[in-house]
Amino acid sequence: MTVPRRMLVGMRPENDSSPEDLINAPWPGEIQMNMTADIGHILHHTGIDEPSGTWTGGACARHRRPPGSDVALADLGEMHRQSGGLVDVTWYPEPVASDGYLQLLREWREDGARQQHRHPFDWWAGRAEAMWSYIWAANRRCVAEIIEKPARDRGGAGFLIASFEHNSSDHGLERPHVHNLMPRRRESGRGSTGTTVTMTEGYGAPAWPGR
Repeated sequence: MTVPRRMLVGMRPENDSSPEDLINAPWPGEIQMNMTADIGHILHHTGIDEPSGTWTGGACARHRRPPGSDVALADLGEMHRQSGGLVDVTWYPEPVASDGYLQLLREWREDGARQQHRHPFDWWAGRAEAMWSYIWAANRRCVAEIIEKPARDRGGAGFLIASFEHNSSDHGLERPHVHNLMPRRRESGRGSTGTTVTMTEGYGAPAWPGR
């Protein structure tokens, strides 16, 4: 999904944010941690007005979920049932990135309302995809360098993480973000409403047919 930087050099949409601005932005943006993921919210949007989820965690390959592949909703349900629940680490990009992306979409809509368009559809679509690719890449950095840091510090590969982009629905366009869902360890004697959450590198995921 990430567009190579060489494709963006010299490309500047008609707003104040260039690709270089996004590269140099003070990532990782804002992180909100919800100890109990709102699965209903994810299901309400996935494949309807938002794209499918993507496996992003470092432990995905060990569970035969290739990083970068789509998340089957059956997998998400199995991950929820076989673990101690799912944690949602929601990542919001820096304003320089999200504002630039939204401004580009507004200009695209305005151009589409004109009888004589300044640019063809593919021109706008390519620039919107390129702009979002940097935001998506920053979320991947957040996953690897911040969310998975405890596991990597212990010598592990990371966590089993399913990431869901919200950047196209009315909800997502209010403030683009990515939901990063991961299982937490099932522990006896600890309530689900406690303040301590122990993430696990995975769960007893079944080998689905064809994987």
